[in-house]
Amino acid sequence: MVMYLNGRIVLVNLMKIKMVIIICMFTLAACTINNKNVIETKKTLENEVTFTDFEHKNEVSTNDIDKTFNEMIFAEKSIFENLKEQYNQIEFSGKFEVGDIEKYDFYIEKFYDLLNNNQRFFIENTKEEFLFSEYNLLQSGTYDLNNYVYIFFDVDNDKEPELGVIDVGTSIHIFKYILSKDGFILWKNLSPSYYRLNGSLKARYNRESISYVFFQWTKMER
Repeated sequence: MVMYLNGRIVLVNLMKIKMVIIICMFTLAACTINNKNVIETKKTLENEVTFTDFEHKNEVSTNDIDKTFNEMIFAEKSIFENLKEQYNQIEFSGKFEVGDIEKYDFYIEKFYDLLNNNQRFFIENTKEEFLFSEYNLLQSGTYDLNNYVYIFFDVDNDKEPELGVIDVGTSIHIFKYILSKDGFILWKNLSPSYYRLNGSLKARYNRESISYVFFQWTKMER
């Protein structure tokens, strides 16, 4: 935008980014701009932070990058080769073993008793016993068998099926029936909800953009 006063241009380019617009107070008769206003306006313009200034302040020189890499500490080759060997031994793909299918009816009846609070289960590390409803009320504050997702397969690869109860958005509880004791244990409690089962004896912790962890249990950890 251009304004004319007494034949002279006094204001130009209102749309330019970061320009300080000088508004002249004028009457219908005349408007004057003294030297003091011009000096103050110049100081104001000099103090303005432009996009160009911002980009310059955030530039990273190649010298800074070279310095960062030069200061990095790398593992010795022998350590790297050892880690590589251990990594290659991990089978990240998994298989959901079914176990002995002929025993499924028997185990289904047993787990039905567990879910309906006809039997308690035991937590080995805390030495506590709970009914299924009691434990879920403590964990998530709710107990409704219709709200869970159930998985039934040989989780610990011992030919006997286990029951996984998924409280969507919260956790995965894996219950195991011990035939010799006619009782149940909580085999694994995978919480929070970022855990997923990869198959028998395998799981992963998958929190996008933050961390990824793979778990492979041994049969000794069953």
